[in-house]
Amino acid sequence: MFNSGIPEIDRQHAELFKILNRIKKYINTDEEKKECEIFLSDLKEYIQYHFAFEEKLMKDCNFYDFKNHSDVHSDFINLVDEAIIDYKLTGILQNKIIVFVEDWFTYHIEVEEELFKDFLVPRLFSSSGKTPVS
Repeated sequence: MFNSGIPEIDRQHAELFKILNRIKKYINTDEEKKECEIFLSDLKEYIQYHFAFEEKLMKDCNFYDFKNHSDVHSDFINLVDEAIIDYKLTGILQNKIIVFVEDWFTYHIEVEEELFKDFLVPRLFSSSGKTPVS
């Protein structure tokens, strides 16, 4: 699943799914409230970090669809914010929210990021094989 051609992005994708799996582990357990609040905060921070990293690469390469892709990122962060607010108000984290986030990222990685993969990879890698922002 994680084969963008950019190792750092692949590593970040794997980390995002690790955080989601940690959240799923605590849903409907006695430790849910304490652990999920921490992990949701971690998730949001890591998503922002990941999107900022991707957007820097896109800007550096003058990606033709940067605005649209950035808007998709912003919309998703807003949805995560809403889920966190809802969780803080209700104290209930529904598994469907985590499934939604997993599905969103899977689609985003497999479909939307494929659109910029072919554009970015040739522009990022030098003859040394390392990205300029690794």
